[in-house]
Amino acid sequence: AWAGGAGTAGTAGLQYLLLGSGARQAGMGEAFTAVGDDVNTVHWNPAGLAMLRQHEVSLSYNRWVADMSDQGFAYVAPLSPMRVAVHARYFRYGDLAKTDAAGGSLGSFGSSDLALGMSSALKVSRRVSAGATVRWLRSAMDDVTANTVSADFGGTVQVTSWLRAGGAVQHLGPGLAYVKEVTPLPTTIKTGLAARMLGGNLGLAVAASKPLAGQWQYYAGAEFRIRE
Repeated sequence: AWAGGAGTAGTAGLQYLLLGSGARQAGMGEAFTAVGDDVNTVHWNPAGLAMLRQHEVSLSYNRWVADMSDQGFAYVAPLSPMRVAVHARYFRYGDLAKTDAAGGSLGSFGSSDLALGMSSALKVSRRVSAGATVRWLRSAMDDVTANTVSADFGGTVQVTSWLRAGGAVQHLGPGLAYVKEVTPLPTTIKTGLAARMLGGNLGLAVAASKPLAGQWQYYAGAEFRIRE
């Protein structure tokens, strides 16, 4: 797995939405935009759901530095003619120091972000799939909260029997309004290619993404399925 490129400038809010989700996706260097064949594709490209043929559930917990934690849930149902998924993600920043105007200690306060979403996807044709996601987003800092909604749109094209292309636009929507200050969402463009070889056991993928508030980042990864 490999990932590279300049980081985001951090001028948008809810930066945790740009963090990868899923152990398999992390192992593939986050090059998952065109792969999309498990339920965690809801975090990468909703069009990938169209490839799923059975119920899938994903539960995740990731402990970051400084008491930060990332918890996730996703479930997909293979309805006909589309696939429908529900998912949630909770990111906690731990306890932060609280001070008054003079710098005196006032104890601590908590800060967290919550995303609740629903995704759907279907095969437009034998080679083309399309998907969309809507999310309700909530951000809390001490006794101040802000809410908004966002949307993702994605597609995949089966170029050949072994090569697939994919693309998505994520986190479109109005910003978070904290009192009078509005923080924009981390709207991101993603694209990628995925290949299956050796009877489908070897998977290769490359991807690129660009937050509107940052620069292009590039990813590459591989996986090998061992079957009995």
